[in-house]
Amino acid sequence: MRGKLPAIQFYPADWRKDPGVQALDHFHKGVWIDLLCLMHESPERGYLLLPSGNPMPAESAARIIGLDAIRMRAAFDTLTEYGVASVCPARGAYFSRRMARDEEGRHRQSEAGRKAASARWNKDSGPESHPDRIPIASESHGADPMRFDGSSSSSSSSSSSSTSVVSTEAAPLARDKPSPPESSATKRMPKVEWDEGSGFAACPARRAQWARAYPLVHIAEQLERAHAWYLDNPKKRKKDHTRFLGAWMSRQQERAAKEQAERRAPRPNDEVSQDNGTMARMQAKMREREGQ
Repeated sequence: MRGKLPAIQFYPADWRKDPGVQALDHFHKGVWIDLLCLMHESPERGYLLLPSGNPMPAESAARIIGLDAIRMRAAFDTLTEYGVASVCPARGAYFSRRMARDEEGRHRQSEAGRKAASARWNKDSGPESHPDRIPIASESHGADPMRFDGSSSSSSSSSSSSTSVVSTEAAPLARDKPSPPESSATKRMPKVEWDEGSGFAACPARRAQWARAYPLVHIAEQLERAHAWYLDNPKKRKKDHTRFLGAWMSRQQERAAKEQAERRAPRPNDEVSQDNGTMARMQAKMREREGQ
């Protein structure tokens, strides 16, 4: 992502005047607002992408927003049919035209400002812009510049001189050293915050990570339940909300997997009732034969 922005640009007048948006019902408007928030937090702002940079499938978006996959696909179809959302042909990802256009404009302005500052810095760093600067020995006495091996091409180096010579083995300036590339390990997701009024604030990337790790868990519902637990147990609240929610989601995943296995396994009561029914039918047939 090109610089993390804390807020999203929203234009109420454009929202009210867009015919495609105004043709939507309140449900699809709410879905579109959630998708815009996800696009704002995306690795490429304006596009609906996973943290890995791949297009986000409808199933993942559904789990993050809190819908089932069928309603999410139907919502995508409605948004694209009304011209609100678009699909990038090259990447196959949904995107907001306005947000992508604003992001490109912001990037161009930032690049232009950087180039202007670089040109002004190079201009101001020249010797003519600092007339009071004290010259070094090679400039004041007309000697040839010192080479990097420490030797001088002038024969005057053997004679005694009161002028101090600048060390030739000095390290290059710090600003000239290229900064090492930022590793992926240093790019960490923000921690989960909690507020008594609004509950847990988890970024879309964190929600997507939970959705992949705990596929049997309804993330939005469990966040509400964990918030209610915090309100009911103020003395048991944790300092590290991220770690607490990770353990919470793990327990819910194990519980859901256990319930799913129990539903699939045959119940002993069903087998007993089936045996009892078979025995009753056999006894009825025996009574019929005795009566004959």
